[in-house]
Amino acid sequence: MALVAEGAGALYVVTLALQLALLGAALAGGSLRSRPLLIARYYVLTTASLAAGLWDWLRAGTPAGWDAAEGTR
Repeated sequence: MALVAEGAGALYVVTLALQLALLGAALAGGSLRSRPLLIARYYVLTTASLAAGLWDWLRAGTPAGWDAAEGTR
């Protein structure tokens, strides 16, 4: 959005429009059960969950170990 605001070029305007269209289709996929909208919703939710997992890993890191489950040797 910052590049579009600075007037960097038509390519950025088209890219932003496509990105907003994808997000709109994903939002519509929650209420309208159309295959293309559901695919857009799946893509956006999968990408968002990966980004959330990366953010959590960058903030907290990976735990050093694991505890054995109850009742195991």
